Amino acid sequence: MPFASWDVVALALMAGIAWLLLVLEDWRSLLISLAALEAALGSALLAVWGPTLVVMHLLAGWLAAAMLGLGQTMHRRKHPAPRPLTGRVVRGLAGVLTLALVFSVGPVLARAWPTVPEAVRWAAAATALLGLMQTAWSRHPLRLSIGLLTVLAGFAPLFAWQHADLLTTGWLAGFQLLLAWSGSYLLHQTAVGEEAL
Repeated sequence: MPFASWDVVALALMAGIAWLLLVLEDWRSLLISLAALEAALGSALLAVWGPTLVVMHLLAGWLAAAMLGLGQTMHRRKHPAPRPLTGRVVRGLAGVLTLALVFSVGPVLARAWPTVPEAVRWAAAATALLGLMQTAWSRHPLRLSIGLLTVLAGFAPLFAWQHADLLTTGWLAGFQLLLAWSGSYLLHQTAVGEEAL
């Protein structure tokens, strides 16, 4: 399926925002970036899904970000001390190495998903791997939830290019909301909200 130039930009934005989520510290910036990731994903999915399915998926993603924001807002009581810059630099460099790894395994991705366009394979794999790195980097419920939602955003284009139906979209949207609800619940039930992200 041929790409418009905006589709490629949206896919590149997905990987870039997933990398940015590794580096950011402020929870508000994390949630705004998650909402931007969902918007970029929606723009990329317009190439294969109709506008109705894309809007449904986009609203579910934004609702998931809002649920996490609500859970974090209800739990915040004090401002944590700022963390040193070195941790952000290390996470950023690890993200760059992850992107390099994705480009080096292009032939493997082509064998795994031969019907999916090359740009989609790369952007999806990069976004999913950066999300996995996000989940491995912290035990904070907000970061874990954002990491899992990023992994799901990475796999969504791969599903979309193979299954463009309402049932698949509904399952993906429901799973997004379930992850966000779980993260919001953990934020509310634990005292980790005061810890640094």
